[in-house]
Amino acid sequence: MSCDGEVVGVLINGWRNRADPFRPRERHLATGIANATAVALDTAQLVAELQMANRMKSEFLANMSHELRTPINVIAGYADMLNDGAFGDVTSEAHDVLARVRSTTRTLRDLVATTLHLGHLEAGRDAIDVETVDVEALLRELASEIVASPAITLHWPEPSLALHVSLDRGKLRTILQQLIQNAVKFTDAGRVTIAIEHDGQYLTVTVEDTGVGIPQDRLADLFQPFRQLDGSNTRRHGGVGLGLHLVKRLVVLLRGDVRVTSQPGRGSTFVVTLPAPRAGAPESPLGE
Repeated sequence: MSCDGEVVGVLINGWRNRADPFRPRERHLATGIANATAVALDTAQLVAELQMANRMKSEFLANMSHELRTPINVIAGYADMLNDGAFGDVTSEAHDVLARVRSTTRTLRDLVATTLHLGHLEAGRDAIDVETVDVEALLRELASEIVASPAITLHWPEPSLALHVSLDRGKLRTILQQLIQNAVKFTDAGRVTIAIEHDGQYLTVTVEDTGVGIPQDRLADLFQPFRQLDGSNTRRHGGVGLGLHLVKRLVVLLRGDVRVTSQPGRGSTFVVTLPAPRAGAPESPLGE
């Protein structure tokens, strides 16, 4: 048996109570079986090699991300201490420099966290941990962390939301964080609006921006890994194209749905719907 000129095995046929040779039709059938088996064996070997390469890639990303977290946290910690005057007075020029250091460190830390999270997903080590989530408290937490330029106005839901749902808090937090940060990154000036709706069983999160927008022919690739609207070396917006891919992976894991509409030059709207019954209500489909 051969595939692409390479021998991958041997097929032996014979009759116990028959002395005459195989007929042409029988030889043709045996040859067909051998060829099909050779292709199947070669394909199985390729699949195994691809799976091994994928596992090695995931392990490398996870290990690399883990090793980078400690030095990044040290840099961020010392930058915060310097900015707070722990080592003496800080001039206005030094404050400006430290602000850039802290901003860049924060971006790098987010990238490492995203890569590490994807590594866990690829390795199948990211289980669903359903708990009672105070949605208003989670939004307040994100509002205190997400930094936008003065030219961007962030519109958050009313503080009297008073909504508690049964959901994986960590994954919901990551989804919200990635969507909002993505909207902020691609909005030079204008607004980013976050809206929350709940119908008793499903939580709907909408993140709308007035940013650069996305061409219709690029929407299909939007959630693919390492994809950027502008892949050139001179692109204005940073990142490696993993944030929205992580959002999609987490939404699928939570048995939800994510949709996007966009117009170039006018902005984009991302809508995520997740099964998340009000805390104390009947069990979510996640538990079925």
